[in-house]
Amino acid sequence: MDWDTPPSRRNNQEDAAQKVESLDSSKLFRKTLSSKGVVIIMILSLLVLASAYIIRPALIGYSVVKQADESNLSVSELGATVQDLRTELATTKSNLSLYTEIYAQAREEVRSNAAELSNCQSNKESLIVEIEEVKHSSETDLAECRQEKTAASDQFNLQLIEKDNRIAQAQLDLSNLQVNLDEFAFNTARSVCCKAKVDNPSINSYEITNNRLVCLEGGDISLSC
Repeated sequence: MDWDTPPSRRNNQEDAAQKVESLDSSKLFRKTLSSKGVVIIMILSLLVLASAYIIRPALIGYSVVKQADESNLSVSELGATVQDLRTELATTKSNLSLYTEIYAQAREEVRSNAAELSNCQSNKESLIVEIEEVKHSSETDLAECRQEKTAASDQFNLQLIEKDNRIAQAQLDLSNLQVNLDEFAFNTARSVCCKAKVDNPSINSYEITNNRLVCLEGGDISLSC
């Protein structure tokens, strides 16, 4: 300690010295911790490598030996079994690959068939609509044809009835005309033939021949004067 140095300056120097010592101690501590961390990381890495290359195979071997003892099999038999399982696994993988390919092909065929089925369904629906339209049109035409046929039949029946009425009326008129003609002929015959009977007393009948009145003796139409 320098007694010639003022107290305040001495205190500052002491504080600076303490800070320097504190910094050196901190750096040293950090360095020590860093070294220890590196060592710990190395140890952990070695443990991981040991577990991967030494401990794990040892555990697997122990497990295999234990399974062989439990199954009453030797290690060679167990190895053969494992080899058989590997062969079966390889065969299974091959079959799985084949099945996957077959499944892919079948799936593609199903998609293609589904598309064709969809097209067929669409065509079927279109044909159904077309058939319904044709059926409706045919039914409409048939109904119109039946209606026209009924109307024509009714008209024909009316015409036939009218014709029958005309025939009946004509027959009635003819009958009346015939009656009138017969009456006219009878009256005419009485007027003519009765006068002729004065000259020929044998006249007792008459007939109409070629639209002429003929007085007869023993004819079909009797005459009384």
